[in-house]
Amino acid sequence: MEIRSYNQLVLYMYKLLLYLKKIKVVRIQIRHYIPLTTKMRCISSTKVNLYIAIRYSMQRLSVGVSGLSDTPIMAYQLQQNALLPLLARTLVINLGYNAAKDLFANPKGRENEIIRVCCAVKGLATWNLERVSTVTRERCGGGGYTAHARIAEGIAGAHSGMTAEGDNRVLMQKIVKDILSDM
Repeated sequence: MEIRSYNQLVLYMYKLLLYLKKIKVVRIQIRHYIPLTTKMRCISSTKVNLYIAIRYSMQRLSVGVSGLSDTPIMAYQLQQNALLPLLARTLVINLGYNAAKDLFANPKGRENEIIRVCCAVKGLATWNLERVSTVTRERCGGGGYTAHARIAEGIAGAHSGMTAEGDNRVLMQKIVKDILSDM
């Protein structure tokens, strides 16, 4: 089977998981798998948007100390303060996503944590994508609003991701309720 798109990949992975569950290799409920794919898509879009904005900031020249347009806008603290914290947050969320994948693959003794971790990282990843898409679009100036910049795809993905599998705020309330019920 040749996979040519993200949707084909997700469908293939879903069918594989159903097959593994059928032959009793995997005993995890399928509902835990869906938030993982949403997070994967959101984290990928976030990385693309940050790459576009940082690359643009390194190439776009502005007036520097010499009075000529010879200084990349990334050299300015305003641009750094807008983009670099988003990059750091994205890396941390990516680590959380990797931890969720590891827990999903090997849940022995931690079955009750799977839904909490998946829902928490899903909510954080989609909220982060919305924030990153908005800031990167603003930081790229007028070029961020054009279709070829591909930043608008991140905004659309964030809005669909924030409501997929339930509203993020509802998911976070469920996580808190589960944590409090275990105390």
